[in-house]
This record gives sequence, structure tokens and C-alpha cells, in this order.
Amino acid sequence: MKHPSITAVIAAAGYSSRMSAHKALYPIGDELVIERAVRILSDGGVDRVYAVTGYKRQLLHPVLRRMQSDYPLAIIENPDYKRGMFSSVLAGVRALPDETEGFLMLPVDYPFVEPRTVAMLIESADHSDADIISPVYNGNPGHPPFIKYTVFNAILEADENAPDFRGLHSVLSSPAFRTESVEVDDCGILDDIDDDSEYRSMIKKHCRLDVCYPGPFEIDRIIRKKRPSGQTVRHMEKTAELAVRYAERLNSCGHRLNPGLLKAAALLHDICKPEPDHARAGGRLLSEFGYPETGEIIAQHMDIIHNEDDEIDEAAVLYFVDKLFEEEKLMTLDKRLELKLEPYSENSETGKNIRERFKKAGLIQRKINRICTGL
Repeated sequence: MKHPSITAVIAAAGYSSRMSAHKALYPIGDELVIERAVRILSDGGVDRVYAVTGYKRQLLHPVLRRMQSDYPLAIIENPDYKRGMFSSVLAGVRALPDETEGFLMLPVDYPFVEPRTVAMLIESADHSDADIISPVYNGNPGHPPFIKYTVFNAILEADENAPDFRGLHSVLSSPAFRTESVEVDDCGILDDIDDDSEYRSMIKKHCRLDVCYPGPFEIDRIIRKKRPSGQTVRHMEKTAELAVRYAERLNSCGHRLNPGLLKAAALLHDICKPEPDHARAGGRLLSEFGYPETGEIIAQHMDIIHNEDDEIDEAAVLYFVDKLFEEEKLMTLDKRLELKLEPYSENSETGKNIRERFKKAGLIQRKINRICTGL
């Protein structure tokens, strides 16, 4: 049974600076992180969810608006997100209705909490005089705490300039409030995703999804081993930056690309250049390092099998984005094609192959544009 005055606040306004893309837009199975967080809270008995957005909110809002047809969900913009997570707590509390008895506070990077844990916290709050109900797993407190209305004013009036202020923790740990711990059989209350390594570990642990791709340390190790030119490294970095932006945009529009996997492939796609058939050589190299999924994407970046009915995946995005760069310079497909064809006669075999590759890139570009514009 839902409780009409029980709400939840999801803090999703931060920078996700330690991840390849906005963490709320990472996939977990057939859901995005932000979608999973909303569903968990609603399935657990929360009457209304308040999703607080800030950084890249233009990408999160389409996802959240689509969910509003199925879930009681409000979107709250936090203009002060640069001040840190407590600013999102404030934005959420200010948006709560006057009759709110309490709310669950869930950072978006804790998407592995189980709905039964949410239900247990709500039930415990119904039968407790405590101001704060904290879930505990094996003696360790986690998220989301249930915070009753008796704490709201203290949150809104907190002195953020105090030398020992530590955000919401400082408010909740005040001796003015009583906390009750509820032991739950749910390790998800402790499991967050602060970086790509944790993301990979957690989806394997909770969802049995084993998607392995190199992180910054491994990428640097591979680059030091192969020693590509500085120009090649800069080209790969530019390609990765744009490819991730496309992944975020596509996920915002309903896709489920893995931004971390795509970024890793883009940062290494020319790692074997100028070897013959460097794309497949790079694919083999990444497989030898233990990253076959990354290698498969790299192997296709020079020539891909992609038809009108095929899905846009990480390999298609990398294939297309790579064609937009002449070294580090971004340009249109038409301009890049013109430059590529300059050394060859119109009817040469090489020229025909180049045109065919760019024809595929154009197809991918049109499909991406249709997805992102809805036309």
C-alpha cells in the first residue's frame, strides 16, 4: 500500500567527474541508472519521487518525462548544483508538499537498493518515534535514510559555512535527533558507482552482467606499450570526447549504450596505427589484454557491416565519429570525404572503397539524427 505523504528525493545533479559520462545515463540491463532508481523507490511504496537535476539536466529531463506516464514523478531543477550534493537535498526538501511525513534520500549512484528495503524503511518509520530511520547491512549504515518532517527545518536552516559542516551527514548526526537502525539483508544499500571500475563491478555483482573494458590505468598501460604518436593520441582523445557525447544523447533518447565501453574503445581505436589493417590489429591487441568487447568495437572502426535495420551500438557510433576528424580537426562528413578523395582518381578502387565507408557513416549519422530528433 502506498503512503500519500511518503516521498523520496533522488539527487542526480552532480558532475559524475570520475566517470566517462553522466552516471545517471549509464545502462543497467534494459534500464538507465536514473530509471532504475525511480522504479526501485516507487515499487517499494513511495507515493511520489522528486528527481533533482542540475548538470546536463537537458539530457536527464527527456528520460524523466517519459517515466512520468508510469510513475508519480516530479522533476526539480537545482540551479546551485555546483555547490555540491547538499544543494540538491535543499532543492528536494523545498519542493516537498506541506503534508509530507518524511522522505527517503537516495543519491542516484545507489541504484542497487532493493524495493523490499524501501518498503521495510517505510514500515519501520510508521511504527517508530525516531526522526531518522537508517538501513544497516552487516553493521554498516547505508542509503537511503528515511528522514521525518521533524528534521526538515534543520536541513533548511543548516549553516553550510560552518568549519565542520559535512552536508546532510552533519544534520542527521545532530544529537537533537534520534536515529533508529534497521538491519536489512541488502548489500545494495552500500554499493555505489563512483567510477567506471565500480560500475563494472556492481553490474556484475548485482545483475550478472560481465562487461569488461579498460579503465584509465589500463588504457595508459596499453598506450605506453604501443607508443603511438602524439598526434594519434590527440586524435583518439578528441574522438572519445565526441563519441561519449553522442552516447549520452542517444541514451537520453531511449538507447542503452555503455559510455565507458565506448570511451575506452575510442581512446584506443588507432593504437596499432600505422600497422597494416590497424583496426583488426587493435582489436586483437585488446582481446589479448583481456578486453574482447572493446577489441570488437575497435576492429570495426575502419569497416563495419551496418544496414538500415541495424541498431545503433557502440561500434556504429565510433565508426561514424572517427570519420568526422582529420587528425584533431572536427569537420563534416562531406568535407572529410573530399579531403580523403583528393589523392585518388575518381574511378580508382581506393576511391570507391572510401566512398563506400563514408556512405555507411552517412547512414549511421542519419539514423542518429532521427533518434535524437524523433523525426
